[in-house]
Amino acid sequence: MSYLVSKNPNRSTTSDIGFTLLTEKDEIRWNNLLNCAFNASYRASIAFQYSKYLSEDGIQIFVFHKNDQDIAGALYALKKGPSGLMKIADIQSGTIFRNEKDIKYFSFIINHFISWAKENKASYIRLNPWLPKTIDGQLTNHYMWLKNTITDFGFNKITDGKHTYWIDLQLAENELLSKIHRSNRKIIRRGLRSSFEVDVIEKPDQQLLKSFWDMYSNLSSSKGFESLEKEKFFSKVENLFDKGQAYLFVTRYNDEIANITMTSNFGVAAGMYGAINPGFKKIENYPSPGPLSVWKIITTFKERGLKIYDMGFCPGRVPIEGHPNYNVWVFKYSFGGIHVQFMPTYGKILKPLRGRLFEFLKYRK
Repeated sequence: MSYLVSKNPNRSTTSDIGFTLLTEKDEIRWNNLLNCAFNASYRASIAFQYSKYLSEDGIQIFVFHKNDQDIAGALYALKKGPSGLMKIADIQSGTIFRNEKDIKYFSFIINHFISWAKENKASYIRLNPWLPKTIDGQLTNHYMWLKNTITDFGFNKITDGKHTYWIDLQLAENELLSKIHRSNRKIIRRGLRSSFEVDVIEKPDQQLLKSFWDMYSNLSSSKGFESLEKEKFFSKVENLFDKGQAYLFVTRYNDEIANITMTSNFGVAAGMYGAINPGFKKIENYPSPGPLSVWKIITTFKERGLKIYDMGFCPGRVPIEGHPNYNVWVFKYSFGGIHVQFMPTYGKILKPLRGRLFEFLKYRK
């Protein structure tokens, strides 16, 4: 996998870079850039972000262009801080780049973002690049340049980057299967011989979405997982399906739903939300549906020409027994993916009194 391992970008002249503020009518333009961006992710989807910020002041969408071609883009969000006494400006969904070499224009985007935040009277600004810091334990070649560029603008690290496992879909199918831990390989092979069926649903109906919600919320309650509120769940899910940016993988056993997994389906495709039918475990001598479902996701995206499948967030590189999320963590780990840690989130104080107060209350406890 060659993702983010090219030479460091050189600092570039940005006088030939322009920017455009998009409106709702320009969503096609944004999606055209998103669909071809080398680091495209559901996090930068307008459908996902508008639902995410339902209760916030809103989002402005900027594209950056050179020689009449859009080369990068970012969603700027402005929200109210504690008690509504201050404004917080965010790029929390990362910056997308048409090509890897276009990362060299990142400094222009940061400068533009800071100016925008000041114009909107923000007290504090946050920036999450959503680019890998490490891949398989090694620092990416971009990381130090990006880190130095960000800190040169006066940002400081406020939270560590999230962890995940990436499945390299460019490997042959037999090699992908060989990387899966032996116990799950056996379950997958048994599932393939069983009455299991895994359907890929591109346009789920309301009844299926209701079943998904019921299973998702019940699982979250029983396991103590953090979950979305019902309104936000349906907003996010329906928005993504309306735009054709997600799939449901529905695993059935003798026509009964065993589990459902929602994934994004473009760029770095990723697992998003999962749900299990708790009554399914009462069936005797059934193989676990989880491994077969993930295998179907992997093979489907491989067949459709995607390069990476992101298994979804995990607490770290190697599972630790006794961790509250150990069972889910070790399940994701068992598929033999490459461990990735993203870059940190960075913050910058714009207004000394209110900005420092926000940073202390939010990150210095």
